[in-house]
Amino acid sequence: MPDKPEKSRVRLAERWKDVDFRFTNIDVLHVKILDMLAEDCRKKNVEIAKDLGISEPTVRKRIRQMEDMGLISGYSAMIDLGVVERSVRAYVMLKVEHEHRLKVIKKMCQHPRSIAVYGMAGENDILSVMLFTDAKEFRDFADEHQKMEGVKSVMMQVVITAYKGDVWSGA
Repeated sequence: MPDKPEKSRVRLAERWKDVDFRFTNIDVLHVKILDMLAEDCRKKNVEIAKDLGISEPTVRKRIRQMEDMGLISGYSAMIDLGVVERSVRAYVMLKVEHEHRLKVIKKMCQHPRSIAVYGMAGENDILSVMLFTDAKEFRDFADEHQKMEGVKSVMMQVVITAYKGDVWSGA
């Protein structure tokens, strides 16, 4: 097993290989540019153009189109939180009373350690992905949220080893 998790990255050319782009606002060239930016968002347009055998103005125009349509919503650095902290990633599944559902969702969304909050079909109603700085912070959260108004039950699962995941999110 690897010491560090394998980096996880969606490879769009592979994911969208069967997409009929006639029904979208993008084409295969957009996808190739997106894949290159996903690998290194600091890569210069000139380098992308050279790698793809197209002009730099074409790359610039395509990137601008994707930004304008919201397909590219920003650029960020990938930060390995494990260099500084001993992160605890937890999946918190909540079963809630219907009349308290929105209040519980709002509270989970506003929690500073919440990465994502999802509505679920099945035994639980809400799934919250949490990333705590350490085990004590996780214990404090668990103690507090077991008693939250409107919550019928809480099930928590903690990641102990990541074999593949997002380094930036402490997977």
